[in-house]
Amino acid sequence: MKLVDLADITYREIDTPDTLSVPIIAFWLASNLPALNILIGTDYKLDNTEESNPELGDSESIILKYLYLIHFYGWLVKSSLGAAGIGFSELSDGDTTIRWVSKNEIAKSYDQLKKALEARLNQLVFAYKQNTVVPIGLAAAHDLIRFYRIQ
Repeated sequence: MKLVDLADITYREIDTPDTLSVPIIAFWLASNLPALNILIGTDYKLDNTEESNPELGDSESIILKYLYLIHFYGWLVKSSLGAAGIGFSELSDGDTTIRWVSKNEIAKSYDQLKKALEARLNQLVFAYKQNTVVPIGLAAAHDLIRFYRIQ
């Protein structure tokens, strides 16, 4: 999958916020390919057309997207804590009710979402690594078994 396509999908999944654009997300994804490589043990690089070489597979794309979402919600946590909180208050007039929520509560909600994304990312990385493990040869496996029985 191309990074621009992945950026577009990600942008649409977070409901197209005004503070972001597809090029910003694509730049972040391209800049963090080395982090993906370290995380899952791959060797993706950008060529001159700024497309990943080799192209990202579905599993790798999902993991990279989760890395971005964790970054995005971490940024929302920090930006929510930046200003003084409003505190809980409620204004009612007839059938209409307006409630203000403290910025700390909003930050806590973003932080919970970020932690859930981190847990899911860990599951995805574990599953990715399990599916890409190359079995060792039968003779080497017997040597390992013999080694552990002796010890």
